[in-house]
Amino acid sequence: RQPGGMTRTVVLRIPVGWSRTLDFSGNIYRGIVEVTIGGESRVVNTYSQDDIPVKVNLGRSKTFALILNQIRYLTVYAIILLTYGIASTQLVRVALHNPKRTQEWLKKNSGKLTYGTIAIISFCLMFHYAERFSFWIDELGQIAFTKGTLSAALSYSTHMSNCNPPLELLFHTIWYHIAPYGEQWLLLPSMLLSAAAIFLMGLICENLYGKYSGVFAAASTAFSTALWTNAAYEYRSYGFFVFFATLSFYCYIRRNKNPKRKRWSFLFSLALFCMTMTHYFGMVAMAIYFVSDIYLVVKKQLAWTSGSAY
Repeated sequence: RQPGGMTRTVVLRIPVGWSRTLDFSGNIYRGIVEVTIGGESRVVNTYSQDDIPVKVNLGRSKTFALILNQIRYLTVYAIILLTYGIASTQLVRVALHNPKRTQEWLKKNSGKLTYGTIAIISFCLMFHYAERFSFWIDELGQIAFTKGTLSAALSYSTHMSNCNPPLELLFHTIWYHIAPYGEQWLLLPSMLLSAAAIFLMGLICENLYGKYSGVFAAASTAFSTALWTNAAYEYRSYGFFVFFATLSFYCYIRRNKNPKRKRWSFLFSLALFCMTMTHYFGMVAMAIYFVSDIYLVVKKQLAWTSGSAY
């Protein structure tokens, strides 16, 4: 009962490597599959009553391709190592040249350094374990929205094919075309933004209740399963929304503490814009901020001109 125009052929781009396999989820609903690679074909029976996965070995890539791939990796690693070495050297030189000033800076920013360390550790763990999770149906649908052009992605949002504002979709459309192969790399923006939200959460609670509260909040956020599974490991808008929601809250606190500094009002407005252009819940959050500002204006704790942020 195959519909007209439908094909039974799927073409995959297999990454360069040594031990490459195609893994089929064998079960009672599977059947005969013909796999063709490099002009050679083989027939595989994926039927299984015990849901046993079936692996098809694809062999190694050509030697020239393997060499080029390793050169690419070595180049990237060399650039990262060189950048890290230069930055570390400069920091050590500054610290040795001005030890008193360095000590004062470390004491003043000890909280930020702690939150940053927690966020970096969490990000490294996120990235390490990301390859163990496969995309589910909604994320595969999101790939269909992001593999085209920017104008097509914008059209998907304006026509409600993708039921979210377009900011995240436009960013992921650009990222999809430049990211290395693999789901792990497609999730990189979500993981980075989730890690940044951890750092911001520490800053928020430090501003509200002190440094120790900031450390507790950053650590609690960093190892929250909800953050990992529902934001960092989602090729959708949730990692973006968590970051911009956290950023808007931090800017809101700093603006209220320093109402005469226009920088925080501008950053708050920018965070609101990005939050509302990422998810419709962002518009609900902005309405709550607006009502809160009306209360502060009535209590004469905030000037009415602060409404320009909206």
